[in-house]
Amino acid sequence: MYTFKHLLAVTNRRLCERAFLEQIEWLAACRPAGVILREKDLPEEEYFLLAEQVLSVCKKYGTPCILHTWTDAARRLGCPQIHLPLWRLREVYKELEESESQIEAGQTMNARKQLASMREKYGL
Repeated sequence: MYTFKHLLAVTNRRLCERAFLEQIEWLAACRPAGVILREKDLPEEEYFLLAEQVLSVCKKYGTPCILHTWTDAARRLGCPQIHLPLWRLREVYKELEESESQIEAGQTMNARKQLASMREKYGL
């Protein structure tokens, strides 16, 4: 059995020579430092369904799974690790800044709850 404890694997299901989940099973069993599920061509709901399966396989082997781009999918699946492209990171920061501005301007306690929720949602 191979071990890849210092390797961070990035997926691309189109390059797999075997069934994708079979490949994930093999990879997770090798225990890399993590698997980034980077299937950029999928719409969010399809990504969510695939991520649900991949997270289950990774959990079985104790292999960290890092989702990519879809912050709402990560939140819905309870996955605290997410890899964001720069454009998405900027969007997340902008959302946080807008929430902080509302609080600084003396908005309601609801804005504080919203900010806390967003920080939890994005792991910041």
